[in-house]
Parts: sequence; structure tokens; C-alpha cells
Amino acid sequence: MTDSNSQLIQVFASSGSSLSGADPVSNCDRPHLSEFNISWLVSILSLQLLINGCGGAPKPILANSTQNSTGTNPTLTFSLSPATQTLVTDDQITFNPPFFAPLLWKVNGIPGGNAALGTVDSLGRYTAPSIPPATPVTVAASAYQNPGVPSASTIITVVNPIPAIACITPDGVQVDSLDSQIRLVGSGFNPLSQVLLDSQPLATTFVARGELRAQIPTSFLSTAGVRIVRVSNGLPGGGSSFAQFVVLNPQPAVATIFPTEVTVGSSDVQISIFGSGFVPSSHVALEGNPQQAIYVSSTELMTAVPDASLVKTAILSISISNDGPGGGTATTARISVVNPKPTIAKSFPIGLFVGNEPSKLTLYGDGFLPNSRVSINGQIVSSQAVNGDQLDIPLSHTAFSQTGPLSIVVTNDAPGGGSTELKIPVIRGEVTSTNNPLVARYVGQIPDSSKLRVEFGLQDSLLGTSTVTAPPGGGEASILIAGMKAASQYHVRPLVTMGDGTVIAGPDQAFITGPIDPLSIPSLVVQNNSLPKVGNGVELLDFVDGGSPSQFKMAVSDLEGNVIWYYQPEISNAYSVPIRQISNGNFLVSLTLPGGTSGISKVIREIDLSGETIREVTLDSINALLGLNLFAFHHDVIQLPNGHWIILAQEYRNYSDLVGLPGQTHVLGDVLIDVDKDSRPVWIWSTFDHLDVNRHPMQFPDWTHANALFFDEADGNLLMSMRHQSWIVKIDYRNGSGSGNILWRLGPGGDFSLAKGTQSQWFYAQHYPNIVSRDSTGYTLAIMDNGNGRLIDDNNDQCGPQTTPCYSRGILMHVDEQARIANLQWEFAPGFFSSWGGSASMLPNGDFEADFPQVPPNPSVGSGVYEVNQNGTIVWQMNMPNSRAYRAVRLPSLYPGVQW
Repeated sequence: MTDSNSQLIQVFASSGSSLSGADPVSNCDRPHLSEFNISWLVSILSLQLLINGCGGAPKPILANSTQNSTGTNPTLTFSLSPATQTLVTDDQITFNPPFFAPLLWKVNGIPGGNAALGTVDSLGRYTAPSIPPATPVTVAASAYQNPGVPSASTIITVVNPIPAIACITPDGVQVDSLDSQIRLVGSGFNPLSQVLLDSQPLATTFVARGELRAQIPTSFLSTAGVRIVRVSNGLPGGGSSFAQFVVLNPQPAVATIFPTEVTVGSSDVQISIFGSGFVPSSHVALEGNPQQAIYVSSTELMTAVPDASLVKTAILSISISNDGPGGGTATTARISVVNPKPTIAKSFPIGLFVGNEPSKLTLYGDGFLPNSRVSINGQIVSSQAVNGDQLDIPLSHTAFSQTGPLSIVVTNDAPGGGSTELKIPVIRGEVTSTNNPLVARYVGQIPDSSKLRVEFGLQDSLLGTSTVTAPPGGGEASILIAGMKAASQYHVRPLVTMGDGTVIAGPDQAFITGPIDPLSIPSLVVQNNSLPKVGNGVELLDFVDGGSPSQFKMAVSDLEGNVIWYYQPEISNAYSVPIRQISNGNFLVSLTLPGGTSGISKVIREIDLSGETIREVTLDSINALLGLNLFAFHHDVIQLPNGHWIILAQEYRNYSDLVGLPGQTHVLGDVLIDVDKDSRPVWIWSTFDHLDVNRHPMQFPDWTHANALFFDEADGNLLMSMRHQSWIVKIDYRNGSGSGNILWRLGPGGDFSLAKGTQSQWFYAQHYPNIVSRDSTGYTLAIMDNGNGRLIDDNNDQCGPQTTPCYSRGILMHVDEQARIANLQWEFAPGFFSSWGGSASMLPNGDFEADFPQVPPNPSVGSGVYEVNQNGTIVWQMNMPNSRAYRAVRLPSLYPGVQW
């Protein structure tokens, strides 16, 4: 009994093995050998020992235990074997001392121990802590009856167990899953166990010795593959256990693609594929051929359809696949390759001129194919697709000789395909004669938003007209061609500018001008000096008489002295004072009947280049509308920017006992009439209301005798030249809303002083003042200074046959409106006296031009025009020995805005 009991104690006291967790299960569903099982086994064995030790037999005494001789308070000595022991965390060992005496158990001196060092109960069962202490611990036992006797003890080293993974739940997830938690079942786990995925530590939760949980972040799940899950227990002891975790590619699925249809001949076609389960490594195949896949998101991929797959109509299949693990192939999507519907952006030429037909018509657009069909006005014609953007069509005259535009239709067959139409305007035109043998008319049918102009010339030198605009929707446009010499054959070529700026040239057509009576042609003798600086343009000549009654009184010549235009009114020998070109290229003429007073008119006309009357205002109609008795129109009429005419007229008023003139005097003064586009007077002004009738330097009672008007666009006021006052006055007109007051009087006895010189430097009996430039203080005027009654000194002595001879000149005078100072800047004085008429102006080339109606050697019948440079040198001269020119004005051409 003693031996058997002693042997049993020795086994339990010295055993270092653990029954708990020593044998890991092979899968997550088998039961574990729990701590309850181990405790139960120990209890049964202890009970067996008690039974064997009972029944009246003497109590066993350990070989190393003693008892005192008296039989009381025996000294109990015992030992625990082995002296040292190594346990894994949470393992247990039971020390089995004698059962006849209770013992006091301590761990590192602490009765019963604690969670950090391990615990021991009254039965001698020591449980290791869950976390190894930093150093070994001592488990000691002492008897209660002699606590002073040293106790028996065992030194125990606690170490981490070697973990073992039985299974993982789940054992895999899909790529790009959200944060995933896994459950690891096995053995040897403790709170210090660390779960790693491919050596990357995971957030680990200890559940029990047989279970851990870990969190796998999404960032660890971006790539499919077999991953290694490891559980690691560190020192002391410890070790690692490994298992596999699979990250699976999803099964892709295609929902739709865009576009579902592409056209033949397309290039760089990008396809977007929408669905689910797409990953960066997804594969795209077109008709089984791999294509580059661009990953956009898990629901979108992109790929390009190669040009080689788009050369003909077809239905192409597109498949998506993902590699393993997991993965798979998606259902196939289809994309249709169809013929495009052709589009026509433009053609070249954009329009066609009958008589100047091109050999081919080129269409530019999109969707042209080698088998595209082309029809012109319903008839199939041959064509050639140069590429998808260009289609060439050979043309013949019969293709567009009919009336109306060409209908060009391009058709592509199905699948897809369709038709598109372009209507190309066909332009027709012809040159016809007019009542003026030097003027032709071109009439053309031109398309909407286009403009027509004409070039014409004798040989290579071409002149051009202004442009006319097509009527809304297109239709007939007419333009007069003027500037040609008599009895000459001219080349005429129409040019149509289309709405997009493209210019289409018509066929070269011939026009022969008619002859004119030699007696009608004024004698024009041109003298060109050797100096090269001669201005371009033409000369508008306004004669009051001529070498014969039939001579043209209104004409235009080129700078070589050739008449290239004229106006012959229906009244023989009538002339105009003046003739002015207006903004639309027509002319205003104030007709003076033969035999009447010079410059006196009863009718003002607007005529076109052919001489047709466009509009007419008569003196009788104005008198009737105003209820006045105006005497005449005379000397000038101008057009304003708003289309109104300012007409210079005369009226008589009777005065009694004027200064130096006793009795009644019939005084002739000037009137201005503003006539609107409907020929109705809207503003009227009279010199009698604003000037002193007692001032009359010359030829009274023809009191003011105005001869020229000028509109100042800067302030909307009017300048008026009063010959018999030797004044230029500025009238407060202000575009029709002014007071009519005279703002200033420029000239001798007026509101300005001369900057230098005597009174001889003023102008006298002047004609045709006009503004040639402006500055901050005023402007510079060009003036024909006739010089009648010129004051030759400050004593008011006048020029004349008995004193200093009178002389005429063209001048430039600066007018300082603020300081009221006039400064003579430049003059051209040819050395003779021209007592009436004339004009002066600056040319675009910087030269000065002046017309003198009376020139030597026979001033009574001859006149001359001079172009003079700034040095005073005559560089161009036109003599008119048999005609007196009231004005001669240089025009850029017969068309405003066009320079010849």
C-alpha cells in the first residue's frame, strides 16, 4: 500500500507533461480535450488514492518525512520533485503532498499566486499564466502545523506554446473585398499570439487557447493569389504555424458596352465595357484576339478596336476574362461595324459659274467609302473616294447647265449607311449695255449671303467695282461697270464672294464700249513732270461751259486725260453746279439750264453711273412744302451720313434805307434746307436770321453768295463758305438738333486773328473749304483762295488793276477754335488770278490738288488742275484750254471705297 501510494504520488508530483492542448485537432469541427476533462481525470485518480489509503491501515509516511518521539506536533518534512519544471502558458501541474496534513501553497511567496505568476490551489494544482512572466517562478508548499519549517518548492519556467492551425474560416475572399475577419481554430494560442498575412501583421484578437480572430484590411486584398497565413508566438518558447488563405479573382460579367456600333473606316475607336467583377488584370479579347485592356474601375473597362477590324461591315464579339484563382470568362458582348452615314461639310468650289466650269467637284466631309454612290440631280455619276473625308466627282457642262442649284446626293448601303444631300448654287450672269455707251451692266443670279463685284480691264490691268449683296434667299444682283474708254474692248470677269468668304470667279466675258461724238469730248491735256510721285485715282470734272454746245459738262477722266465716264442730261447744254459723288457711288447733280444765271438750279437729282435718275427734288416741291418762295437752288448740295441732303438755296428779302443805300433794296441771301430720304424738308436755316445785312464787302445786293458746304462729322455741325462776305462760318446744326446759331466766322473782319502776316494772308472770295485733318485745338482747312478784293495791307487797300494785281492760290489754314487764331500753314500760288470757282484738297499721297477755272494764256475760256507736292513742285497737271471747270475733284475711283 505504501509503495503503491508512494509511486502514484511520485508520478503526479514529478510529471511535467500537460494533458491540455497537447494534441491539436485536424479540422475546425472535432471536439477538443478541454480543461474540464483534465480536472476530471485528476479527481478520479485522487479519489483512488484515498480509497487505497483507508480501511484501518497505518498512514503512509514519505521516506523523507519524520515524526517526533513524543507523538505530538510532528515535524513534517517533504519534497517536490523535480526541482525545476518548464510549462507552457495556461498549462497545469498538480503537486501531490501527503494528504494527512493540509499545506500552505505559495507562488513567489504569494499565497495562491496571481494571474501574472500563475495560481496554485489547496490541492497543489498550479496553473501557468496566459502570458509568460519575465523570469521563472517558484511554487512552494509548507505545513500549517509547523509553518516555520522550510517548505518544499519547485522552480517553474513558463514559456509560450508552439501554435498549431487546424483550419481558417473563411479560407478565402474575392479581390478588393472590404475588411475581412478570419477565424483561426487550432491550439497553442495565447494573448500574445500574432497573426500575419504574407509577413504583414494583422490586427489579432485572442478568443481562447484554441481560437484566434484576425482582421485583413482591404489594402491587403487587391491582388488575387494564394496567401500565407502564419500564427507566431514569440520567446520564450513559442514558434509558428502556417496555413493557406486564397484571394480569388471574381467572375466577370458584362452588362453593356458603348458604343454598340462603329462605322467602317473609323480609327482610334475606344470601347467602354460596363459590368461587374473587373480587376486590373482582366483580359479583353476581340474575336478571340487579345486587346489591351484599360482598367477604370470594378465596373468599367476600356479597350480599343484596331483599325484592321473596321475595314468592312461585321459583328465583332468581345469577351472579358479574369485569371485564377477564382476568375472566369464573361458572357460575350457584340459590337456592330456598319457603314457610316455620309456627311458633306463643304464642296470645292462652293458654287459653280456657268461658262467657267471646273473639271471636277470635290466634296469634303466624313463617311465616304470606295463604294459610295453619288447622284447629281437624280442621275448616278462616277466618283472616287480619296479617303473617308474627301470625294472627287468628275463634272461635265451638262451636269449643271439647267436652271437651279445642283443637288448632290451621296449614299452608303446598309448595314448602317444612309444618304446626305448638298445643294450647290449654280451662278449665271451676263454683261449688257446701258444708255451710256461707256457703262455696262452685269446681272447675275447669286446665292443667299453672297456678294458680287466685277473686275474689268483692257489687257492685264484690271479695275474693280464695289460689291452688291444678294437679296435675301438669293436671286438677281446687278452692278454697273463704269470707268472704260470709248470704242474699246474690255475683259469683264464677275467675282462672287460666298458666305464663307470663298471667292468664285466667273467666265471672262468681252464688252465693247460704244463710240462717242468727238465734239462731246472736252479737250484734256495732261502734263506729267519727271517726278514719280503722282497720286492714283480719277478726276471728277464739273464744267460750266465747253468748246461746243454738245460738250460733256460732267465727266470723269483718268490721269492720262481719257474720258471714262460722263453724264449728259436730257436738256442740251445744261450743266451742274455742283456734281458730287455720294456714299452709294451715285452722283448728286444740281442742274443749271443753259442761258440762265451761273449756278442757278431748279432741280437736284441723284443719278446712277448709267445716268438713270434715282431720286429728284425740285424747287417747286420744296416751296410748296415749306410755304415759301425760294428763288433757286444754287452752287452746292451735300449728303449727310444719315442719307439726308443739305441743299443750298437762295431767297430775296426787301429792305429799306440800308446803310449807304437809301430807298428799297432787293437783297439776295442764302438758305439751307435739310431734306430727308423721302424728300421732305425737316430743318431750314437762313442767313437773314443770323447775319448783319449791312455788311456787304462785295457785289451787294447779292449779299452772302454761299458756294460750298461741308459737314463736320466730329461735332455734327456745318461749315458754309460765303464768297461775298469772304467768310467761312460754322453753324450750330448738331445733326439737326442745333440752334442754328453761327458759332464763329473765319476770315477778314471775323472772329479770328491771323497768327502772322498782314490781312493779305486771309482768303478772299473763297471756294470749296474742306477739313483735311483734325487735332486737339481744331483742324486744318484746304481752301481755294480766289483773291477778289484782297486787302494788300493793314490800311484796307485792295488789290486791283490800279494797285497790286490780285492773285489766286490754294492754301492750307489751321484753325484754333479755342484760341480763335488762324494760321496760314502752306500755299500754292501759280502766279495768276482766277476770279471765280475752283477747288482745293489734299490727296491720300500727301500732295495738294487745286482747280483754277481761269488760267493763262486765255483765262476767259481755259482752266487747269494741278497736283503739287509739299515742296510746291507741280508733279501732275491737266489743262482744259476750251473749258472752264467749276470744280475738279480727285476720286479714288468711280466706286467709293475702291482705289484705282
